[in-house]
Amino acid sequence: MTEDTPSRRRPRGRSLAVAVSVILAGALAACGTSATSPVPAKPAPSATADPSLRMVSNGGHRLAFHVTPGHLPAIVLDAGGGLDSSYWAKLVPQLAKDTGSEVITYDRAGIGASDEVPGPWKVQDAVSDLAAGLRALGATHDVVLVSHSLAGEIATYFVRDNPGWVSGAVLVDASLPVF
Repeated sequence: MTEDTPSRRRPRGRSLAVAVSVILAGALAACGTSATSPVPAKPAPSATADPSLRMVSNGGHRLAFHVTPGHLPAIVLDAGGGLDSSYWAKLVPQLAKDTGSEVITYDRAGIGASDEVPGPWKVQDAVSDLAAGLRALGATHDVVLVSHSLAGEIATYFVRDNPGWVSGAVLVDASLPVF
């Protein structure tokens, strides 16, 4: 190990610390307002193209991923319950600016711009969808996963099924599987 190795690691550590702080502050603020705000109705498809939108196919359905360019670590924001990627809309620009990281949000199947999937919701399907999307976007290592509410269960299984992909996780008011 060379003498300058620790200093090369510090910026990544600082970046991760800043990312976690900004995410936590923003997520807590969002959680504080979401309890009094109604869940927005599913928006009609936009006639204008969204440059951040990447549609990814998995298991016969398409999923909407929104990518704000940056460097690794990629920060993946997963909203809880019936909320789509717009839940994070106010946080994403500031997070990207403060960290320089790529920021990815997405709409789980049946939510936002993603296709409906028939049948009951299964955590394994949600994990498969997230993995397919991140694989298609090239974000398969050094990911910081931020999961709110129901997405905490998805995050738990995602990390178990994809070892080595996630370098950190922030669980915000998260639901976790039974121990």
